[in-house]
Amino acid sequence: MTTENRSDARPAPTGGRLLAVSDLHISYQENRDLVEKLQPTHPDDWLLVAGDVAELTTSIEWALRLLAERFARVVWVPGNHELWTTPRTRSSCAAWPATSTWWSSAAVSVW
Repeated sequence: MTTENRSDARPAPTGGRLLAVSDLHISYQENRDLVEKLQPTHPDDWLLVAGDVAELTTSIEWALRLLAERFARVVWVPGNHELWTTPRTRSSCAAWPATSTWWSSAAVSVW
């Protein structure tokens, strides 16, 4: 029996989906290339970016800006790589209050 003949068959969803990625670590070129290829399958798709995008704010902003241009909504949850610094990465966001202040001033629509 095909699904067209079943009385309990449900139509396929037509709206967007909630997708998730984590640990992008775009300081590695191979990972950056993968982020450049991420695309929604529906105009209403949301993307949850669950931490460890990068250490540098310029890299984080690049990735989230790119993804925000493609997905209906991007929800970013900073990970430990966004919340720590080394002498070489002083432009990173060092703690959550700094992160929220920094990100609220960025020109990217991310929750």
